[in-house]
Amino acid sequence: MRLLFLYPQHVGKEDVPPIELMQASAVVSPDVQKRLIDLNINGRSIEDLLEEIRDFSPNLILCLGRSIKTYSQVKNLSDIIKRAFDVPLICCGDIRVAYRTLLNKGEIDGIVNGDVEAVLPKVLRSIKEHGLVNDTPGLITLRNGMIVGERSRLNLVNLDTAPFPDYDLIDSKHYFGDLDKDEKCNVYRDDERSKESYFKGRRSIEIVSSRGCNHSCSFCINRCTKNRRHSIEYVINHLKLLTKDYNVGMVDFGDSCFTEDKKWVEEFVNGLMEEDIKILFRIYGARTDQVDKSLLKKLKAAGCTSIYFGIESFSQDHLDYMRKGTTVQQNIDALVWAREIGLHSPVQLILGLPGENEKILERTLSTLREKGIELSREKVRYVLPIPGTPIYDLFTSFGIIKDEEDYLLTVSDINTTNNWNMGANRKVELFVPNQEF
Repeated sequence: MRLLFLYPQHVGKEDVPPIELMQASAVVSPDVQKRLIDLNINGRSIEDLLEEIRDFSPNLILCLGRSIKTYSQVKNLSDIIKRAFDVPLICCGDIRVAYRTLLNKGEIDGIVNGDVEAVLPKVLRSIKEHGLVNDTPGLITLRNGMIVGERSRLNLVNLDTAPFPDYDLIDSKHYFGDLDKDEKCNVYRDDERSKESYFKGRRSIEIVSSRGCNHSCSFCINRCTKNRRHSIEYVINHLKLLTKDYNVGMVDFGDSCFTEDKKWVEEFVNGLMEEDIKILFRIYGARTDQVDKSLLKKLKAAGCTSIYFGIESFSQDHLDYMRKGTTVQQNIDALVWAREIGLHSPVQLILGLPGENEKILERTLSTLREKGIELSREKVRYVLPIPGTPIYDLFTSFGIIKDEEDYLLTVSDINTTNNWNMGANRKVELFVPNQEF
């Protein structure tokens, strides 16, 4: 049995490792031959892809669609591959929210519904026994023009029985950042602790300590997916593995909401210090209503260099409208505390919500100036409506999104720090100032 992992290019996220594929690789039995084709690494052409597939002759291809912005990549690659080879091709990742369009418009045989580690072994077994992927529990498929499996129970793994991701699957030179050389380690170099001799030559990598989110933000792909966490012991042992076997000294936590369980965070911090694990880390997903100054101080002492709060807006109307569950004052407090403690905490905002106008934006800028908080352009993004979310339904009702595939193709491979386009030379007007909340 031969299994091919395919990682299409994810514009703007080319240095983020394919964690889902690494998790999948870790649960595959030793008798399965594995290979990764990674199109995020320079120099890989479609011709190279087809030649490598021909050389490897896989029994199954597992493709990772990290977000809806990879739609055109996943669709086009599936079309090209299926024209050339008769091989089952399934897809995992956040692109699952567009499963109807992807199954009807692309050449995908199935989309993973749940944790890929729970579904992949079943798919491999089905291929080995029957030569098919259809009817495999945990897969959404198309049968006789009908979607099958979309309402089935999510296939989830026990996070503490799952093995650590397979780091040998990826190109270490590309995905492990070097503190002494790589730009993506700048936030660590800005921390005085990184000057210690221990960190010289150390590397960085992104991991996750949890999956899902308990909250219901109207723009988010992870809304109401329930936060599930690894145990403290699991995460500590994961960090020990990385520091010992992969020379890691810096870790990026890519959790949707790292701060969801305050007690867990405090115990994690205590565990790091008790085990004397020397590591610097940053937190990419955090909520301002889940921290206080004391907790931020503990995080800093344990090695945290930066924390990225989902601020989204300094308008309470907008926060309420997007069902954020936070207040303007909580946003201000968290940013001010982080600044006072010495944690790097860029302001992350979302533009383009209904009711937004220059007055609201100026109020935001005035608040930031008053508190001495810097605004970083790369953390200010236009709203990206995601199928299945209330914001997407809203844009559909406004007539801004008329056809799902046209929309998905339009927003593929974009940078959301710039206003996205709908068709050639045509920008969408994202501000709808006359709508009532």
